[in-house]
Amino acid sequence: MEPDHVFISAAEWPDDIKGQKWTNFNILHFTNYPVIDPNFEGSDIKTAVDNVTLAFNECHDTLSKPIDDLTVIPKSICMRLMIHLLGDIHQPLHTATLFSKEFPSGDMGGNLFKVIFPASTSMNELHAFWDSTAKKYSGSIKVPLTDNHYDQLQEIAFNITGKWNRANLSEELKKKTFNEWTAESGKLAYEVAYDKLKLQSGTKLTLEYQQMAQDLIDKQLVLGGLRLADTLSLVLSSEPSPIIEDMLKHLLRNMD
Repeated sequence: MEPDHVFISAAEWPDDIKGQKWTNFNILHFTNYPVIDPNFEGSDIKTAVDNVTLAFNECHDTLSKPIDDLTVIPKSICMRLMIHLLGDIHQPLHTATLFSKEFPSGDMGGNLFKVIFPASTSMNELHAFWDSTAKKYSGSIKVPLTDNHYDQLQEIAFNITGKWNRANLSEELKKKTFNEWTAESGKLAYEVAYDKLKLQSGTKLTLEYQQMAQDLIDKQLVLGGLRLADTLSLVLSSEPSPIIEDMLKHLLRNMD
């Protein structure tokens, strides 16, 4: 594996292990701020306790500790989780679930919310549509990464950071805590992903909706990246950068 791919490969790992029957971490990829339809008459609204907030706090604590022979594997796993999960929560449907007459127990962050997307007949869940970056970047980039995939990712990063940066995201970057970030994303789920509850399960996604989603996704990709950079700079401030790279390579060698 090329060294330049290590960070991105580490980010993929929490999803990769799902296919290896390692499901212990599945619940840690999300939190559920309830989005409640005003016509919903139920009262038994339950959300997960062991969620992405717990995972972030545990990883933050682990990465903040000095490195030694006993902590290298926990720190490596937490590095992978930190990168991945901080990205996850900037996808609005990783932070919210809809409660309505149709979904009295919640729609699992849009996983049960059916949509019709003419550009892709296999895309029939709202969560999958958002996970796919509203089909803006998905399709040509697949794991395992090649040099060509990495070049494509670099080009995407260059383009979106030309549009969004620290200057025009200054208000959002004033929010410093993980709870603020998930609350912000939960609000976006209501306002954009569920289109203030105007979007109904089973309906066709319009071009206007797709464009609205893609515009937000670009912003969230950059915002999540900046927050990740700031977080890692803080928790790893005592570690020299070669040790961080060695941590990731160690896990790549021993956990794949």
